[in-house]
Amino acid sequence: MDDDFRCDDCGSSKFETIVHYGSYISACTTCRQGPTTSFMAVAPALTGIYRATLIDDDWRHLEQIYEGQGVGFVEAVRIAARSGSRVLIRPIADGDRRHD
Repeated sequence: MDDDFRCDDCGSSKFETIVHYGSYISACTTCRQGPTTSFMAVAPALTGIYRATLIDDDWRHLEQIYEGQGVGFVEAVRIAARSGSRVLIRPIADGDRRHD
């Protein structure tokens, strides 16, 4: 994320995003605070490469559902979130990308 985007509570510039039933929470990775809005409203503006992972209530990773960008990414997140699953979205750098 942009270094100008900082958590109001602790000042960190590192954020993760969870999608649940089409809404999302961009939460600070340090203190877990953050705003909530609609994933589908911002999804078209996402231009980077992202990893989407199903998580439980305690933020434990259950299963990676998608890695990439574009329509496939948005659709995978939309389907999982619509079913009630919590989906953690993290931007990934090219060096962190899996090449299975």
